[in-house]
Amino acid sequence: MPETPTAASSRNEPRKRKQAVVIVHGMGEQKPLETLRGFVETVWGAAPVPRDEPSPDDVWLVPDMRAGLKELARVTTRRNKDGIATDFYELYWSDLLVGNTMAQINAWVRGLLLRWPHQVPRESFALWLVLWVLVGVIVALAAYVGLTGSLTELWKLISEAEAIQNRWTAAASVVAGVVLFLLLRRWLASALVAWTNADRVFPGIWAETTPRQASASTTLSWIAAILVPAAVGLAFYCWFPWSVLATPKAWALIVAALIAAALSAWVVPVFGDVARYVRTSPDAVSARSQIRERGVELLRALHGPTGGAADRRYDYGDETGYERIVVVGHSLGSIVAYDVLRLFWEERGPTSRNPAKDEALARLRATDGYCRSAAAKGTFDAAAFRVQQGKLAAILAEQPGTWRISDFITLGSPLTHAEFLVSRDRAAFEERKAERLFPTCPPMLEPGKLPSFLYSNLQYAHHAAMFSAMRWTNIHDPGAMPFLGDFISGPCRPNFGPGIVDVAVAIDRGGPFGRLVTHTDYWNPRAAGSASDAEGEKLGLSGLGSDPKAHITLLRKALDLR
Repeated sequence: MPETPTAASSRNEPRKRKQAVVIVHGMGEQKPLETLRGFVETVWGAAPVPRDEPSPDDVWLVPDMRAGLKELARVTTRRNKDGIATDFYELYWSDLLVGNTMAQINAWVRGLLLRWPHQVPRESFALWLVLWVLVGVIVALAAYVGLTGSLTELWKLISEAEAIQNRWTAAASVVAGVVLFLLLRRWLASALVAWTNADRVFPGIWAETTPRQASASTTLSWIAAILVPAAVGLAFYCWFPWSVLATPKAWALIVAALIAAALSAWVVPVFGDVARYVRTSPDAVSARSQIRERGVELLRALHGPTGGAADRRYDYGDETGYERIVVVGHSLGSIVAYDVLRLFWEERGPTSRNPAKDEALARLRATDGYCRSAAAKGTFDAAAFRVQQGKLAAILAEQPGTWRISDFITLGSPLTHAEFLVSRDRAAFEERKAERLFPTCPPMLEPGKLPSFLYSNLQYAHHAAMFSAMRWTNIHDPGAMPFLGDFISGPCRPNFGPGIVDVAVAIDRGGPFGRLVTHTDYWNPRAAGSASDAEGEKLGLSGLGSDPKAHITLLRKALDLR
């Protein structure tokens, strides 16, 4: 049968080149696509609005079921200077950890607190003491006023108290109004950032009016930001029962009520995710399993068919495989990503289930030889090892359906406290690594005459050798005090091996509280970021010390997309 012109032209077309990035969101009640949109806008430089002319920064949202939910989409870009298009995906798992309870938080906190000092890592010891102090304060307040009845008692005191009008209460009312105005102004300024294109009629989407013409005036927003604080300040002066503040019990009740509100509105929804995921308790096993399976399914879909009798659960569409995949984990998402990668390596890495062949096997043995030589000499060069990892990842990616994840990037990762969060002490954590439950970077070498992470005559990688073919870059923001910078993050190299590149950056949102808890600001384009030249050199960057957006420059360099 003669070949059709369409088939012939398709066969002769140059291979389409693609790469993918998977972002795994952190703890809290995240919304689908929320993390992905902000991440792409920062690391790709994408404008979230249509442009008048085509631009290399353009991106589109494309329906895609590979992430496991119809609520999600793939963000795709134009091709870069090398002709490579980039697709961004989000591994969304927050819907699988709903319904957190205070009982789960209590069980997790008890597990963290009730241990001897020698079972606490040195870098976490200050946080452990702070946690003890916070729990002590809450227990003391509960004992003093009875936490369960605090809101009722507080309302009774307020209703029986009288308003006081003098210069002191007037000053306090003004301060309350000013503080509220500053908060509202910051909120409004943040909302107006997305209003910078309000006077444009976007081409190609059939719009007949500008956003400003179709919306209420921003002047009304500013009037509300001024009038609401003024009204609140006036109400404080006229009707607030200032006399209620004269007794210590009233203050205790107010603090207890605020703590109860914070526990309900913030601690349980946010830290409840951590409590359920890191604890191997019966009430968390099912959710953990579903989260990991969703992640493995996404990676299976991105790697494409194996070429054999694979279970084709996806419409792969363009079956041109991604030649490179990058996995980024933020916060608790870095632990989720680590677990997913660990499971996926056994399936698609050069293990006994998926043996490497020819040039890939030779490169795998070369990487193993480098690790063995470095261990024998007692020296390890992380930069040289990253070259080995990159070469192995590139060769493996040429084999259909095999491992093609070149980089693992962690941002604000609690893996720095892994021996504190997922085991009883450092000794137990080391045992789990020796048992290959926790893969290390570089991979653990099996002892013997020829220490190696390969076996069966150096044919197969063991199931914890994923970092033989995947670089690990960890970006963290150390702070001088527990709540300055990102106290959740820290270096991962001491826990998981010298092959990790830990990069320290200082993020500042500006203002007097700009350095307070920067855990969610690793791709915040409005924040300032600073890092030393030495930190930049770890990733091959020069002159980073003078870069006012060092946190974004480091992230883009680690991704290496353009």
